[in-house]
Amino acid sequence: IYANVGFDSVVASDSNTVSITLNSVTYHDYFNDKEKDVTDAWTADDTNCSTTYYESYDDYNNMANIYDCTATSSSLTSNNVGNHPICSGFITSVTYTIQHLQTDTAEISQVYADVVFTDMPLTSTSTINDVNITIGTTIKQNFGVTFNDFGQGSGGVSSTNGNEVNRTRSGNPGYWMGSPVLYGYTTSDDSVTNNSPTNGTVIDELVDGLTIALPKTPNNIPYISDNTIVNGKTTCPTVDDVIGNFPVKFGYDIATGCTLQLNRSELAHICSSLNSNIYTSSSDNIPYFLQFTNGSIGIFGNADPLDTSQWISIDRITPTTSDVYTGVISWNDDTSTCTGYPNNLNIKILVSYAGEKENSQNKIVSAAYEYTTTPWKFKYTIDDDQSLQTFGLTTTVSFIFKDHQDIAGYQPPPPPLLFEVPYDVFYPFVKSSSARKYQH
Repeated sequence: IYANVGFDSVVASDSNTVSITLNSVTYHDYFNDKEKDVTDAWTADDTNCSTTYYESYDDYNNMANIYDCTATSSSLTSNNVGNHPICSGFITSVTYTIQHLQTDTAEISQVYADVVFTDMPLTSTSTINDVNITIGTTIKQNFGVTFNDFGQGSGGVSSTNGNEVNRTRSGNPGYWMGSPVLYGYTTSDDSVTNNSPTNGTVIDELVDGLTIALPKTPNNIPYISDNTIVNGKTTCPTVDDVIGNFPVKFGYDIATGCTLQLNRSELAHICSSLNSNIYTSSSDNIPYFLQFTNGSIGIFGNADPLDTSQWISIDRITPTTSDVYTGVISWNDDTSTCTGYPNNLNIKILVSYAGEKENSQNKIVSAAYEYTTTPWKFKYTIDDDQSLQTFGLTTTVSFIFKDHQDIAGYQPPPPPLLFEVPYDVFYPFVKSSSARKYQH
């Protein structure tokens, strides 16, 4: 497949086209949602990985290239899918990345394709006139295109060229609902010292924006499916686990959580030996699942990472109420209660409206986070060290929108109908009668 280099390429030829390069191929297992990079298998000269329809599971299981294309043993071979038809090599997602030059014509220099495929059984059946009929399985296909400028070099060059830095925007200028919240950390870049409005201080922007932690599934693999945690009950990650992240979407409140199943001794250990337990990794005794590094949030959806004035810091709220974590944690052995343990992370983002009232733009004006505590009390008897009790950790993100009435335009009071002037404003053309004098 080829793509025209420029918009005026009427007749395709070797001089004005570029080939689309297969950048990556990923196999998505239909049953367990695991993914594996199979790029090498697909690009091998002697491998045929075309989409193939099989009349039955037996035909699929006997095909010669099942391992060559998936580079792994498909879970279809270990799950009871029945003898239904199977579609092998079904494309579920294709994302094209188009790189173009920083010129007036923005000519295309390279095009890449990232492909995701699966082997899908047709397992849905319906009974019509006492006969089971296969009616098929519904599956989504996703296609996308991303444009990247190519060869922008250092941040200094980007600033000189009008800040044409390769980044994702979430609005123009105000945030779009459901777009990622821009997030990053302040850093230094010597190449932009002479060009950046902030003299070399820039924002190291994260690709996914602001994210919060995900719990792990029973097989220790954090993942999501259609924005829903799957595989049932979850547990809190330990310091040895890799935490999955979920991007925060602008304007949508979100909450994640995980559970701990502890007996009395384990609860006492976590509450009294904070820095030595497997769920806490920091010096301030914050659970590993609730770890959060404060950085900077883009004020608008098109905030420039080369200009820190377009970003605001997200600060930790100073404790002012009894439920806010202060760092003091205690275990009461008589009541089997852990007090002061940080078990909630709350992120709050204040949004206002800027610009014309009829076409107002979403603008983040403030952001903060806090850790709160809820006492954990072991409900079983003191001498019971076998029973397990479930305790939870929670992370929430809340968007607080200021009411439109708060930004109503200023309306001055009406002018007075009768204005006042000094009594002698027309002097000497008109004399006041009170000033006349008479002589006798």
